[in-house]
Amino acid sequence: MKYCKKNTEKHPLSINYPQYLNKINDIIKNENGTHQPFNNEVALKLDEIKESSENKDVKNMKFMDMVLGMKDGTTSLSLLVELKLGCKKGFKGHF
Repeated sequence: MKYCKKNTEKHPLSINYPQYLNKINDIIKNENGTHQPFNNEVALKLDEIKESSENKDVKNMKFMDMVLGMKDGTTSLSLLVELKLGCKKGFKGHF
């Protein structure tokens, strides 16, 4: 699977909220990340959609930080990403 800008832009939330398509590096920076390994790839900033939406169903949804489109041949999917940057303590326990 590889990143696919076209699939990212065709996501239903991207169509309804195109103003929240941001460069992945900018999303990482806004989440207190220091390493920015991407070029001009974009993702949909889900936190901003939740904050700005008037739709009660959207407001009540559990959200990740961003969603981006992926593709491998004819297979397409959306990848939800939750960034955990700048954490002071590691995870202790089991999954």
